[in-house]
Amino acid sequence: MSEQDREAVGQYLALIRRLFDAAPICISVTDLEGRYLYANPALCQLLGYRLEEMPGMHIEQVAYPDQQEIQANRALRQKALAGDFSQYTLERRYQRKDGGVVYALLQISLLRGEDNAPLFFLAQTVDISARRVMEDALRQRLNELEAVNTLSRALRAASSEEELLSLFLQSVLSVVGGSSGVILWRQPPSRALRPLARCGVFEQLAVPALGEDLPARLFEGGDVYIGGALKDDPNFPPQLRQACGSGWRAVCFGLKSAAELLGVVLLLLPLTRPVEEAEQRLLNLVAEIGSNAVTRNRMHERLQASYQDLQREINQRRDVQAMLAREKEVLAVSLLSIREGLISIDAEQRITLFNRAAENITGWQAEQAIGKPLASVLRLLPSRASAAAADPLAYLLKWEAERQRAPLTARLPTLERSDGQKLLLSASVSPVKSREGRLLGHILIFEDATEKMRQEAQHALSQKLESIGQLAAGIAHEINTPIQYVGDNLHYLQRAFERMSEMLTEEERIIVARQGSLLTAEDVAALHALRQEKKIERYIEQVPPAIAEALEGVERVRKIVLAIREFSHPAAKEKAMADINQGILTTVTISRNEWKYHAELETDLDPNLPLVWCRIDEINQVVLNMIVNASQAIQEVLPKDGGQKGSIRIATRCKDDRVQIVIADSGAGIPEDIRSRIFDPFFTTKGVGRGTGQGLALAHSIIVQKHHGRILVDSQVGRGTTFTIELPIGSQEEGESEHANP
Repeated sequence: MSEQDREAVGQYLALIRRLFDAAPICISVTDLEGRYLYANPALCQLLGYRLEEMPGMHIEQVAYPDQQEIQANRALRQKALAGDFSQYTLERRYQRKDGGVVYALLQISLLRGEDNAPLFFLAQTVDISARRVMEDALRQRLNELEAVNTLSRALRAASSEEELLSLFLQSVLSVVGGSSGVILWRQPPSRALRPLARCGVFEQLAVPALGEDLPARLFEGGDVYIGGALKDDPNFPPQLRQACGSGWRAVCFGLKSAAELLGVVLLLLPLTRPVEEAEQRLLNLVAEIGSNAVTRNRMHERLQASYQDLQREINQRRDVQAMLAREKEVLAVSLLSIREGLISIDAEQRITLFNRAAENITGWQAEQAIGKPLASVLRLLPSRASAAAADPLAYLLKWEAERQRAPLTARLPTLERSDGQKLLLSASVSPVKSREGRLLGHILIFEDATEKMRQEAQHALSQKLESIGQLAAGIAHEINTPIQYVGDNLHYLQRAFERMSEMLTEEERIIVARQGSLLTAEDVAALHALRQEKKIERYIEQVPPAIAEALEGVERVRKIVLAIREFSHPAAKEKAMADINQGILTTVTISRNEWKYHAELETDLDPNLPLVWCRIDEINQVVLNMIVNASQAIQEVLPKDGGQKGSIRIATRCKDDRVQIVIADSGAGIPEDIRSRIFDPFFTTKGVGRGTGQGLALAHSIIVQKHHGRILVDSQVGRGTTFTIELPIGSQEEGESEHANP
């Protein structure tokens, strides 16, 4: 490999090292001669090496010392270099640093440069040691099952139990190379063991029935009993020892069905012939086969279950292989196919990778962007600026630091696409460093957040409109009452004006009739009687209060309309210094119909409360939700006759650098077991149609997340609940500083 190719390989490795280091599968890169250029932590851990040890090692240094495997691997690499194929798969063995052996499945790809010259081999390694152990165990189990199945089929040919035991005895003698043996069988209800099948010397001997004289430990322990000289073995009755004579040793094992002893197999072997441990194990297996033959129906069920288990294991293996294939495919296309935009730049901020999502978001094509400076493609507009940031990387790093410090106030960067369209971005930046810590570049991951921000704003507006809609009937009622008595008073004034006009008309007629002479007593009496008839004195007395009441009603309507206008004013996009007290009074006014029938509402607002840096329409929304919740909580404990009212108290005060809004009610209270869930979205204890579970969740989002405040809850069941809202006072200078940051 040329020096230029090595440098290209090094740069590419640095770009993907971050992704490969975190990969759960083993990944390595070797040069064309087979030396490791890179091995990720998963492969180093698998082979027992430190990260710094493997680079520079040859692949054959970690290969299992099997020349046939090594030569096969060399041949495959040579064929790939010759162009026969670009990818191949093989199974091989590794030798760990500690000497252990690892079985592995390798997927190897030969990567070439733009001139089609081979650059390096990229390998994905999967540890299949456990699978190989499982396969060996399966093969051994299959062999055992096959042997059992074969013997079972042979024994099924027997037409009787005696014939079956005779065939079994002959098979056992054939296995151990003996010629004499007997099966002592227990036939219920007797507990005695009587000879049922014989071979060799036992065919000529009168073998007595054996019962309690034969110790249980000989055949119930599970192991084959290997005795010494039979004539001297005290474990067998004298008549048996005498009948067999000298020169023999006894080999004995039991046949069982579950835990029940069915019989005993007694074999005679020459005393001069030793019984090896392997033969003992074999006899144990034969004993198991014999027991299974006697209980073949039960064995059939066990075989069926074993077959099903085997089938499941095979299916699981296929599933694992399919999953590995899918993971390999996902890994191969993930960089180009992820939903987020991905841009990789080198240390000089030139673009080296540009995926399809980045094309869709920025409007640039990959072939246009790769090789260009980042600033010419990623045009980011700082807040309140018309020109793009000269250094978009530094801008994003500064914005990311601001987002970590205050994640909910940092404004999203604005991207100007190639077609001039502007988008809001949510982005993250990660450095790419060499093993020595040298900065090689950065990876930028970003997505279009414009629609998300639009939906959040629309949701906030919907919440406000929903609140206004819920209050509309009550507001109409509040306006209707003063309008009604304003109208009544105007009608009264109209009548008063008509009567006074009639009085003045009559006075004018009499004066004109006298033509300047003095009024007579009859004239004065007539005017006085008309004055009494028209009730002029009463109108003079009651018209001023009627005018005052009408003006009071007009003022009340004016306040309600003003409160509605303030509450429903479109949400400000930016925070501003606002009067919390005025916002509370506005909210109390428009919500009056919600609480006036059930509670007395008292306010204790600090007149010296400082202005607060906030979005006042959102704070009003929180206070409204709290008042409505308090009113509904009070209704739950009031008697049905409606003769009593609860109380709601709203107070404000300044505490250090924070403003507190305290809203207390005399309602039902909040049980302690659900108190931690009241701010969860859609959690409500109200009946259907009375609550959606969004009010307190929205309040928590506005106060805690958007304004960096707190909501404290103090509640006693049956006595009421107090919510304390704390808001940082802030300042306009701080707000301007906030917007000056990205």
